[in-house]
Amino acid sequence: MKKLIVVLITISSLANAQSINFSYKKDYTKYISDTKNSSSNYYFPKLKERISNYDTTLTKSEILHILIASTEIENDIEELESKEYEIFESSEKKEFNQSIELSKKLLIKYPWNLTAHKELSYALKSNGDSLSNDYKKHYQFFRKITESYLTTGNGNFESPMFSVTFMDAFQIMNGYFRCKPTTKQMFFENQTKDILYACQCYSSTYDQIFTKYFYLTHFKNYYGKFIEQLDDSKENINGYTIETVNGEDFKGKVFTQFDEVPFLFEEPNDLKDYIIKNLKYPSNQYLSTVNKSKTTSEYTISLKFVVTSKGELKNFQIASNDLDRKYAEIAINFLRNTKKWNPAKINGKAIDSLTSISIPFYF
Repeated sequence: MKKLIVVLITISSLANAQSINFSYKKDYTKYISDTKNSSSNYYFPKLKERISNYDTTLTKSEILHILIASTEIENDIEELESKEYEIFESSEKKEFNQSIELSKKLLIKYPWNLTAHKELSYALKSNGDSLSNDYKKHYQFFRKITESYLTTGNGNFESPMFSVTFMDAFQIMNGYFRCKPTTKQMFFENQTKDILYACQCYSSTYDQIFTKYFYLTHFKNYYGKFIEQLDDSKENINGYTIETVNGEDFKGKVFTQFDEVPFLFEEPNDLKDYIIKNLKYPSNQYLSTVNKSKTTSEYTISLKFVVTSKGELKNFQIASNDLDRKYAEIAINFLRNTKKWNPAKINGKAIDSLTSISIPFYF
């Protein structure tokens, strides 16, 4: 399996997508059964016709039934992933006409294919068709299909998400979370003998590395070939054992890598809006003095600090090169007075973590 190189941008939250009570281990076979029942609303031939016609009224549950049913009809997963990678590679090389042609061809057979929708919308936009109905249609279905995937788990070690293929999981990280997977990607078998894909990812928004896990047990015969054996301590991709996280040795450590990032608000834009609304500026006299040396209408203070397992903030450090103490003091005091944060987690366990944030001052 070839190494993939992607562009980093920003990260989103899973929270708003969690609207279906789905358990991969309990519900997978039930969903398969539903799609084979001709009297069910989830009968696969009916759903396939609707998604082939780009029916925008399809619900997340209906799309999830389509995705799960597709694991029963796909016989050659290696060939499918080869086609998906060829499309992705064409986009990376900026061969957009080829990417468009290959994507459209794949969508004829698999109208639910995430890579084809994502790369087709990207290629159309790159070719100057960002206002076309085709671009909007495929981008919309990329979002709808991804958000259906996000209902299947939290993506942490204890609650992985379902993904039809490795490439679907990769596109969720790259295209939806808009972040850069690092070199730590692996397939492994957990303690319950499920095949998981673990992808470690860099988020430029939080300047942090986090990890998401995906179930691929439905294609165990294929993905089993790529399994990397874990040692006896059952360590996960972050290098922390379950025993360590739950044991006394875990206390007092500050982590820079984790499964779930710390946050004040679930959506990054909510934090930005909160800062703009509540940040108290220095006196007008002080601002006018500082403004003389500023060439832009925005001045940003970058801070690093620890978010404890209880959601408290401590150990502030100024990460900006321009050490304007007055602005830094205001930004630190502002953060100290926010409500408790949601702490970072590893394997579902709250931990002390190092995080960073940029506080903008607008003139």
